[in-house]
Amino acid sequence: MKKTFFFVSTFFYLALFFSSCNNPKGYVKGLGVTVSCGSPQNLLLTSTVNITIQNQTSDPMNQVAIKITAYGEDGEVVKEKIVTFDRTLAGYGTLSKITTLPAKAKSCACEVSSAQ
Repeated sequence: MKKTFFFVSTFFYLALFFSSCNNPKGYVKGLGVTVSCGSPQNLLLTSTVNITIQNQTSDPMNQVAIKITAYGEDGEVVKEKIVTFDRTLAGYGTLSKITTLPAKAKSCACEVSSAQ
């Protein structure tokens, strides 16, 4: 009886652990939106980056806010900014937006900040 309880409880613990690790980058549980940002394209005075959001639910969303962190060559934070998508994100739809970053930006990370 004790061995059975041990195996069952171990199974539930492992299932819970692995389900919490299954969180795609940029996805906030409960919001149902994923975000991806491309590599910064360096121009003369600035850099641009393409941000794409995708709705993982059938419900439309408004005012999706994305936090972008830009990093320089040495990995230092160059700039952090919030970009808001004003258009409605349809159920299972995608939206893209190009935003500017400082010319020193060599890489960036994006995460969903909020959605309505």
